[in-house]
Amino acid sequence: MKADRTSIMAERLRVQLPLSGPLAVKYKIEGDTQALRLEQINLSAGRVDDIQVNAQGRVLFGKWAQADPVQSIDLHVQAKSHATREPAAAFGLKLPELGALSAKGRLHTVSGTHRIDDFLVETGKGAPLKASLAGTAAQVAFFPQFKVGGISGRNG
Repeated sequence: MKADRTSIMAERLRVQLPLSGPLAVKYKIEGDTQALRLEQINLSAGRVDDIQVNAQGRVLFGKWAQADPVQSIDLHVQAKSHATREPAAAFGLKLPELGALSAKGRLHTVSGTHRIDDFLVETGKGAPLKASLAGTAAQVAFFPQFKVGGISGRNG
């Protein structure tokens, strides 16, 4: 599945994502309409010169009538950005401009709650301040809008 703009697919799923640029997703469909699974997901979204996100893993859907039809997620996610403010704003954070960022983590579902574990966010080479944050985001919601909460850091 491909789209010239990531926002086109996000709009169709009624999800707002802070990504411009193309979207490419490969996956294997298993199950049926009552328990649809997307396996072997390989996703690339965004632009190399802006924000780019890659993810690999699986998603299990539950009841389509629910506000959030995603029953279970297990995705390994990597992201890169040439700036700080835009990706920080997507997580509800206000940060000074620190230059390029890279991030990785595991987006998965634990006891019915989507969360990000083992995340690591780092500033890039040549940044005015070398910084990194490792930790967990205990709550991730996609519907009715994308929201991340319960962010806690830990010492390396």
